[in-house]
Order: sequence, then structure tokens, then C-alpha cells
Amino acid sequence: MSTNAYERLLTALRAAGCAVDDHGEHGSASTPGHSLQDRGTVFRRSSDGVLLWVHNGDRDDVLEHLGLTMADLYDTASTTYPYSDGRTVVRFYDERGRKRFTQSGNKTGRALFNIENLATDPEQPVWVVEGEKDVRALATLGAFAVSPPQGANTDAERWDWSPLHGRAVLVVRDMDDVGLAHALRVAAVLGEHAGVVIVEPAIGKDAADHIAAGRGLDDFTVVRPTAPEGVRRFDEVIADWVKWLHAPASQRRVYPTPWEPLNEVLAGGLHPGRTYVFAGRPGSGKTISVLNLVQHIAETQRAPTLMCSLEMPELEMASRLVASGAGAHYGQITKRALDETQMRRVQIYLDSNRPTETELFLIDHSALTIENIRSIAEQMKATVGLEILAIDHIALVKPSRSGLPRREVVGHASWQCSVMAKELNIAVILASQLNRGPEQQNAPPKPSDLKETGDLEQNADVVALLHHPMFENLPTGDVEIIVGKNRTGPAPSIVTLPWRGHMARIG
Repeated sequence: MSTNAYERLLTALRAAGCAVDDHGEHGSASTPGHSLQDRGTVFRRSSDGVLLWVHNGDRDDVLEHLGLTMADLYDTASTTYPYSDGRTVVRFYDERGRKRFTQSGNKTGRALFNIENLATDPEQPVWVVEGEKDVRALATLGAFAVSPPQGANTDAERWDWSPLHGRAVLVVRDMDDVGLAHALRVAAVLGEHAGVVIVEPAIGKDAADHIAAGRGLDDFTVVRPTAPEGVRRFDEVIADWVKWLHAPASQRRVYPTPWEPLNEVLAGGLHPGRTYVFAGRPGSGKTISVLNLVQHIAETQRAPTLMCSLEMPELEMASRLVASGAGAHYGQITKRALDETQMRRVQIYLDSNRPTETELFLIDHSALTIENIRSIAEQMKATVGLEILAIDHIALVKPSRSGLPRREVVGHASWQCSVMAKELNIAVILASQLNRGPEQQNAPPKPSDLKETGDLEQNADVVALLHHPMFENLPTGDVEIIVGKNRTGPAPSIVTLPWRGHMARIG
């Protein structure tokens, strides 16, 4: 049989009854077992043998049918690849048909294979591939390529890439995870020294397969390096955004507050993934506002809601919730001395389905760290569900470790709430106190008046400040919700509502 791999392949194809079109340096043939008109087997001559690709079958099966092996695709039993610095690589197949390599000579050399043939023209692009066979395969299309010794099996930093500085470099990745990692390392090593683009074959596992299959230099596909886990390109996010934009009303997880003017400011209400601070001075109604919020959302929208109170017992929370829900006098409920009218209001409320259908959960514990609260929220999410978490109030959260200044404790807690809102995809409501300074001057509060730490303002998506305006030194009977920070709409904005403190209700 001929020692020329190209002729050897042609002879075997014809002997098997295949139709062969030979163009001297490349050709095609019908695949064994297929129509004589299909020409699914293609081949191309290279300097060390022949490149073979089968479009409509398995290459190893075709070779077996032809009575050939992969070793027969080389002109000689072993192929020698000399390096300019004295390293010599020999490629051969063992008795079991497995591809093997040996190295001799200057094994510590740092030169790239074929670098001695680098063109003096700096405008000529350089292809970087994983193996010597790929270098010679690209040469059949007139391209100049180099390869590091041992391909992807060694660190790219070991080799001398300086001759490629200032060049346009195309790194061809092999189609496996190791191949991509190697291409990325080569690109990183060349860094700012060359214009690097990573490409991949249009077909097959490497550059030799791509060329054997009849593809050209322009057919390599540019690779977009994969971003770290969790990082997505904008064009990938857009697809989800379009679904979000056109989602039916039943799937739009926006939770209106009890106050329509505030909903207008907050783009419809509370949004999952965001943190809302409702702040006020003592007695201004910050707890009432938060209780009104959670009660309304849990009752009217059946959204599982957790009210976590660090200072108010659950029976006191229940008293305020009943007063608000029934429109009853909170003072009489507190004294447990309701007149006939108030008792009737309470009884009507209790006899209705509203309390039993309200998806509101309460916890009163004065010694919770923010990590404790996160754990409870995660358990809620996994069991009964969780859409809204409210904490009253954030300054009472216990330190995660002893010795921390109060400012750091509150700052850490507010940051963890922001993280929790995003990771659990829930809306988090925080009650907070305001400093007393502006109160003494009868000045409306602003976000910088938040007590303890500026981190609370920084980490919040919305800061709503409660203010009771005065007229001629007398309360007007209204409460202003001053939205001083608002990532979902305009700020500052002022929503004025009736104050119904005797019923533990705003509006």
C-alpha cells in the first residue's frame, strides 16, 4: 500500500466502491453505505498526511470499513515536529491505536512550534492552536499558526509569546472545557501585548477537523468568553425583561399599599427585591404605618407576610391590627373596656372572613440578630411562602457579635436586609427612628435624619418619613409621608393622608 496517506485513502475509497472526486490537494467521496451522489466524506492533503471528515457518519466507522486506522492518515508511522530551540516532538500511534507523543532534545525550551517561520509583516495575523497537527492543517489554507508544546496540558505562562506582541492573534479553542480554559489563559498571557480574539471551529473538535470538513478561515466562530456564574450579558437579560414587561396581571408581583397616592409614587406599590424604610420620631406612627401595610397586603392580596416585632408583644400587635381592621377605638381595646358601639365593630370584624383569610404571620422576639431573622425568613419561604418581611424596628436588632458599636450593628443589619430582599426575592419593610433635632425646630424630616447610621439610607431603595404638620402650633390632623429617597419613582414626594391614631390607622 502507498506510503502517501492521501493516495492510500483514495485507493481504499475506490476499493470500497465509493464515488471519488479528487482535485489534487483536496476532494470528496461518497460515504460507505450511502448513495454514490451524497459526497459526505471530504479530505484534504497536509504536509504530514491527510485530513479526513465524514459529514454523514462516524469517522472511525468509515475508517474501519475502509480497512484503515487513524495512523494511516499520516504519511509515515511516526511524525516528527522539530522546534526552533532544539525540542523535538514525535507523534505516533501505539499497537492499540492510541495516539502517543514523545519529546527529546531541549525539553526546557520555551519556543512555540513553527515560530521560526513567523512573517516579518506585522499585519499578517497569527493563529494559535493546541497541537502541531493543527498548525500544519491551517497551513493548507495559507494561514500561519503556532502551537505551544503539549498543547493545553501545560501552563500558557511557560512559553515565550513575545514574538506575537503587536500582532493580530486568533486563538482557536478546542471544543472541550480544557480547550476553552487554555484559550482563555493564552489570551490572558498576551494581554495588552496583542490584539487577541478567541475563535472556535464551526464543526468538529479542533482546527484540523474544521479544515478537514471543508470550512475556511472565515468560518471560524468568534467566542464570547463565559462570564462568571451569576453574571449575564444584557442581551440575555432582555429576553427575561420582555417576559416581565408582558406578564399578565396575575403574575405581576407588585403589592399596593393601603394608600393610593403613595402607590402612584412607588410605581404601583411594594416590589420584590427592594427594601423600604418607614421612619418617624417616637409617637409619629411608624409602627402603625408598617402594621397598616402588612395587614393590607396580607389581607387583600393574600401574600404571605411576616411581621417581626423586636419591641411589641404579639397581643399588642393584635390589638392594633384589630383596631385598624375593625375601625374600632384603639384606646378602648387597650383598656379592654369597649363600649357597645366599639364592641360591635370588633365583633363584626372577628365574625367576618377577613382575619382567617389574612396571610399575616407574627413573631415577637426581642433578642434576634439579623442572621436569626434571615433564617426564619428562609424557613418561611420554603414552607408557607413569603412575599413581605417587616421588621419593627431595625435599631433593636441584636449584634451578630459582641463589642460592635451600635452604628455598625444597624449598618450591617440594613445591608443584610438589602441582600435578603434580592436573594429571597421579597419586599423588606424596616421601621426606623429619626433623630430628634429637626423635631425641635418643627422642620420636616429628611433621609439624613435617620437615627444611628447613614448606611440605612444608603442601603434602602425607598425612604418614607412620617411627619405631622402643624398650623399655628396645632396639629392639622394629617400625616405626611415624605418619600425622600425613591429608586422606583420621583423624590422627594409628599403624600398627605388623614391621621387616625385612635384607630391605629393612617388614611
